[in-house]
Amino acid sequence: VDGSVLDDLEDLFGAADGAGGEAATEGLGQRDHVGLDPEAVGGAARCDAEAGLHLVEDEDDPVLLGQLADGLAVAGLGVMGANLALNLADKGHRVAAYNRTTSVTDEFMAGEARDLGVLPATSIEEMVGMLSRPRVVLIMVTAGKPVDAVIDSLLDHLEDGDIIIDGGNSLYSDTDRRQAFVESRGLLYRGIGVSGGEE
Repeated sequence: VDGSVLDDLEDLFGAADGAGGEAATEGLGQRDHVGLDPEAVGGAARCDAEAGLHLVEDEDDPVLLGQLADGLAVAGLGVMGANLALNLADKGHRVAAYNRTTSVTDEFMAGEARDLGVLPATSIEEMVGMLSRPRVVLIMVTAGKPVDAVIDSLLDHLEDGDIIIDGGNSLYSDTDRRQAFVESRGLLYRGIGVSGGEE
């Protein structure tokens, strides 16, 4: 995650007024860049991380997947999640966006996100695959069991050093429990409750 993403996350979470910005960004480093060999995809000219492209290995054949997000994804595209994603995209960041209900993602992409370079995902696995490392996933779902469900799904795909942020207004004891559990798996976890509405 590059420094400008961190700055904008701090802006969104109100770091200046002490509303948890330091906790949200503690431990976030520079993102890893994926260096690609143009010959691996038939001499394609723009096969590098700066062009926003990445490869995965499919047995012996590399496959060009497409744009790479800035390392940040928003999971949950309700009023708050959608507007946080739009705010970051508006500042020039490539953000991966996911919602469990695919039609919500489709509507989001057909609306204000259409021309902002947001990368839609139809599954947790696809969303994580779009992210450069260290990956940061901002969970914007209803507090309670939905947060646990998203975390459980993420743990199958994230790796050491990746970061999960719960932006919902979770009970502090739930946040403590989740942080201990997630960090026991080698990831970082921050509970940063977001208040407000569409505006």
